[in-house]
Amino acid sequence: MKKVWCDDCMSRTQVYTWFTRFKNGREDSNDDPRAGRPETSNRAELVEKVREIIGIDANFATKMLAEELNTRKNTIWRILTEDLGKRKVCARLVPHELNEDQKIARIFYEKRDFSHRPHSVFA
Repeated sequence: MKKVWCDDCMSRTQVYTWFTRFKNGREDSNDDPRAGRPETSNRAELVEKVREIIGIDANFATKMLAEELNTRKNTIWRILTEDLGKRKVCARLVPHELNEDQKIARIFYEKRDFSHRPHSVFA
């Protein structure tokens, strides 16, 4: 089969695996149902909500965003890194390219000394 189909055919191990499955009563070759929560169908909407929240206050932690948007932290992390192009710089926001609201919020928190406030890990 490898001579005819090259890399497009199943390996010998896969052939034996499927042979055993059919021998044990399986009737089709469709994928088995996967465990876990399904992907959200409104990913684009979720990305926009995260972009909007980060635009207002960049100090939101992934846990806080996940709770706010009722989704998992991993999903928020993936949106921040893959979709929005953010990257982990340090445990605090790097003070550059802030809009006016962010500057006011930063000054407010620095004056009040909110050391317990969770800091964003993204810049």
